[in-house]
Formats: sequence, C-alpha cells, structure tokens
Amino acid sequence: MEDKLVITLHLYDEDIQVKIPREEEEACRKAALVITDRYNFYAEKYGKEKSMHTIGLMAALDIALQFQKEKSRNDTEPFLKIMSELTSEINEALSK
Repeated sequence: MEDKLVITLHLYDEDIQVKIPREEEEACRKAALVITDRYNFYAEKYGKEKSMHTIGLMAALDIALQFQKEKSRNDTEPFLKIMSELTSEINEALSK
C-alpha cells in the first residue's frame, strides 16, 4: 500500500490541501513555489490590465512552455539512434 500524506500548499493567495505520495512532498512544495513565482510575475506586470484568470493562464502557459523545452532538451532518442548507427558501423568494420 502506498504511503500517502496530506499537505497544505500555498499557491499565490490560496492554501490548498492535497493528498500525495510521501516521496513527492518536496517536489510538490517546489512546484507550488514555481506556480506562485510565475503568477506573481504576471500579476505584477499585467495586474491592472488583465483579469486574475488570464494571469493564471499566462503563468500556466509559461510553466508548460518551460516544461516542453526541458522535455525536448532531454530527448535522448536522437543520441541513441546515432550511437546505434555508430556501433553498427564499428562492428561492421571490425568484422572485416
């Protein structure tokens, strides 16, 4: 049985309780800080021009964009393909 933990996270101006696996507590707390930071950034920059809903969407888009960039940066498939091709060429050359 998975060990669950109920924690309270502060997101921007609201506290929310979430039930998470114990080993994810640190990551959840860091994620809450990222959300709050991005929300604060857009609230300070556009608070008088945009609704709080729009600011939340801008923060979510910013975080999702960072995630996608990191995900593509860590894509090892091209590297593995090249390594496989090089290994095949080396094996072929050695077998001659």
